[in-house]
Amino acid sequence: MVIAPHDADIHYALGKRIESGQVEWAKRGFEDTDLTNLGRVEIDHVVDAVFVTLGGKDSLNTRTHISALCRRMRIPVNVLDSPNLCTFSLPATHSDGPLQIGITTSGKGCKLATRIRREVASLLPPSFGSAIERLGTIRRRIWEEDHRSQALEDSTILAENEDDDIPAQKPTFNQLISESDREAAKTR
Repeated sequence: MVIAPHDADIHYALGKRIESGQVEWAKRGFEDTDLTNLGRVEIDHVVDAVFVTLGGKDSLNTRTHISALCRRMRIPVNVLDSPNLCTFSLPATHSDGPLQIGITTSGKGCKLATRIRREVASLLPPSFGSAIERLGTIRRRIWEEDHRSQALEDSTILAENEDDDIPAQKPTFNQLISESDREAAKTR
């Protein structure tokens, strides 16, 4: 839900979401009752979080008022360019499959956090997320093999000499590494 006057400058991406019906736009100013009327039914219509994007010195009183209301009602609030009015901040993020990187300056320099995120992301090899995905697959296969053979191993250990406290490595361990995995390791 976006609350802004009908003549407000709406960001292009947000405008597209409004046009597609993903986001509703209440074309008016903020009202205190919005915090307790516009939320989900499951939580008695109290909003989950509030993002205040009003700018300029003229809006300082409004931003401070909304922040105070949210804090009193324990509603998370983020106020643009006013870290002292926020109860949380959002990091600049980079995502590549399972890889998630977040950079924050705790509201002290949002553009700097974005620049640092770009710098960090540029240092990563292409398709790094795919490599992490493959690593996860190998780890899962090892875990499954360990647990699948655990019952067999437990029964074998009990049947063997009980003086041997340390079981040997399973002979199936090396079978989890395929020829393509070996070739990929050589090129790293």
